[in-house]
Amino acid sequence: MSTLRQVIFVHRHGARFPTRPTGPEDLSWPQRTQFWDSYRGHLTPVGSKQLADLGEAFRDHYVASAPGLFHGLPALDGNAVVCYTSNVQRTLQSAWSFLLGALGCSTPVFFAFRSDRVISDRIRRSIGVPIFIEDAPRQDDKLFHEWRLHDDYDAWLKDNQQRSPVFHAMADDPRYWQLISKLQDASGLEKLGPDVPMLDRLVAAKDLDTMARIDEAHALPVLPNTEGISLTVEERSMLYSVGNEVKRCWFQDSAAGDVEKSFGRRGAGYLGHKIWRHLHERSAGRSRLRLVEFSCHDTTIAALANHLGIQLPEIDFAAYFVFELHDAAHVTTLSGTGASMDGQIREPAVRILYNPSPSRHGSFAELVPRVPRFKDPCVSQWDQLPVGALSLSALQEHLQITEIEECFQNLVALVDRRALEPTRQQLFSLLERSRATWLSLPQWRLRYLQSFQAFDKDNDGRIGIAEVQALLNEWGHNSDPRVPQMLWELFDCGPEDTITDEEFYLMMRALVGVRGNISAWTQQAQAQGAG
Repeated sequence: MSTLRQVIFVHRHGARFPTRPTGPEDLSWPQRTQFWDSYRGHLTPVGSKQLADLGEAFRDHYVASAPGLFHGLPALDGNAVVCYTSNVQRTLQSAWSFLLGALGCSTPVFFAFRSDRVISDRIRRSIGVPIFIEDAPRQDDKLFHEWRLHDDYDAWLKDNQQRSPVFHAMADDPRYWQLISKLQDASGLEKLGPDVPMLDRLVAAKDLDTMARIDEAHALPVLPNTEGISLTVEERSMLYSVGNEVKRCWFQDSAAGDVEKSFGRRGAGYLGHKIWRHLHERSAGRSRLRLVEFSCHDTTIAALANHLGIQLPEIDFAAYFVFELHDAAHVTTLSGTGASMDGQIREPAVRILYNPSPSRHGSFAELVPRVPRFKDPCVSQWDQLPVGALSLSALQEHLQITEIEECFQNLVALVDRRALEPTRQQLFSLLERSRATWLSLPQWRLRYLQSFQAFDKDNDGRIGIAEVQALLNEWGHNSDPRVPQMLWELFDCGPEDTITDEEFYLMMRALVGVRGNISAWTQQAQAQGAG
């Protein structure tokens, strides 16, 4: 692969513990709460092995064959490889396991919160590969759970499930009535009971499909129970179909797959933008990153797929997307030091691959690159998309959020000018003009105002910089102390000045909305300064 310049790898975590017992009749897992308090949803050794094996397959395909993804690099560190993960054990451990398989045990890995990237520490990045943990609270996680920022998502999801023609067909099929009744007898789950509407029973049965997949991944009997009830091959296939339809309804318009009526762009718009930006910065010669890993959840994969206009066949444990960046104009040469691989790409092209179930399709060489139909009004099934690559400009047209780019560039300009002239009103105007998605001020006050007031000791409606840092830590942002100092200067505040809740909201909005881009810009500026 002499034309390969970068790989972006977006994967689901590996096999995990359940989050709770499926019901009082479940024999696979303990019923006692102290077990679930300690291990709910955690990655199991099986899941860790899945990702380590996947990493080894990645190394065999992308690294071992000449010239290899890391050709010419003197060392593997944060300048060549970076990883992002949500802040739960199963995704963090999955990310680490993949890197162990892909890079080997001799490559050091360190951990940092994603917001720490606002102020880049080049020395620390040079000691190893960073795994950046998303530190925003789950309900504010724009990178991996963006749909949770939209108050209308839950209502949209409920309505979308109720409109599903697949669920209505199942509800009219006596076989599914028998299956749901059998599952209720086997599990004892009340939400599968006969008094519950059939459509709701079908949606609730997804939990049992998840449990069955966990059992299968760990070579356990499927849904063992005290009643001795077992599923036939046909019934297991039917339950599998129920689970897949629930996942399809997460973000895809259930009636016709209408892109405009779907939720993917609102659910994974920022993730899509970030993927494009990594590819863009690499193609422009401003980034040296060869591998970018995103370790996430099946919901994240589903949202991203819908944003791309794709209906996936399945999202099994460790399922993944691959975005390969190629230089279509490159002339093969293996004699150089590798420096040419870090220059500007004249004809950047992207190959998109997807593996729905690595446990059944383990080889990267078996995967077929597909080209999404971004102009189509409805989603397309993955296997029906044309084979080939697309231009980076086509991906940019679909994924780039221009408002974020404009906000970022303007904020960078304000950072440059903050020592020269007042910038407070300019920052207010900049953020108000930006349409980049985050909480509105009323939404923010519903979630955060009470905590803000708790730090307002004299009840004057204002807090200082130390309280701002404490609030960010309390809410899970764990930011570098230099970040609020920089924002303080942008607001023309002295060390002893205080701010209102609205001003703090704007600070958080700036921090959440552009922190990744600030990091990329900072690293670029530092690299240029070092050069």
